[in-house]
Amino acid sequence: MLVALIILGRHRIYQMSERAFSCLVLCSLAGSRLALFVALFVIAKVSPTSDVTMYYRYGNAVMAGMVPNRDFQCEYGFWFPYVLSMLLRIWNSPKSIILFAIVVDIAALRVWMIVGQRLFAKEIVRTAAVLYICSPVPLVNVALDGQQQVWIALMIGLAMLALTDDRAVTGGVILTLCVELTKFLSLLFAPALAACTRYRAAFGLTSMLSLVALAGLLRTRGVEVLQPVLMKHDDFSSGNLP
Repeated sequence: MLVALIILGRHRIYQMSERAFSCLVLCSLAGSRLALFVALFVIAKVSPTSDVTMYYRYGNAVMAGMVPNRDFQCEYGFWFPYVLSMLLRIWNSPKSIILFAIVVDIAALRVWMIVGQRLFAKEIVRTAAVLYICSPVPLVNVALDGQQQVWIALMIGLAMLALTDDRAVTGGVILTLCVELTKFLSLLFAPALAACTRYRAAFGLTSMLSLVALAGLLRTRGVEVLQPVLMKHDDFSSGNLP
């Protein structure tokens, strides 16, 4: 499918209907990710490595009845291990987390294409989509490593959808969910998100108040809500920053 996109050429791609182009791009994305997944983990029977093995431990800890940052240290959002545990109940293997990352990647691309259509010309959106599916970096990051950056991409995209609809409160809630489902570093996107709405005060207050309220609730359960930040205090260079 990637080869087909190149053969089509830029002018043919720009002349396609929106539905046909979206279908082609999403099928190409799914095909490339699933092909690598099947080749490595089904046919070659390669064992998953990288952060996904840590995700696997977190998910199993929750399945054993443990609470993140109360019974075990976790550098990610509080709800992240709980989502992992739901995946592992279906298929108790790190491969299930990688497969889920592929599904999230497909959804994230679709969401960002919709956001792009609201903000940019058709040619820019289609060029960006083709560049993304042809890039080896997200291919490896998702289909080989199963890393959660793609979760952030989906959540930030959903927040952008809300903000471009002038739903600042919804956007603030989604940003909070992103922090709790992924990692606190997703707050780095807050200024860029705020720049996309006329209701910056509502967005900022919603994000701040919901984060504080949730942190307070977790603290009453004995959860060390600042543990993810403390676990990163020694990160100081590109060699050890996530």
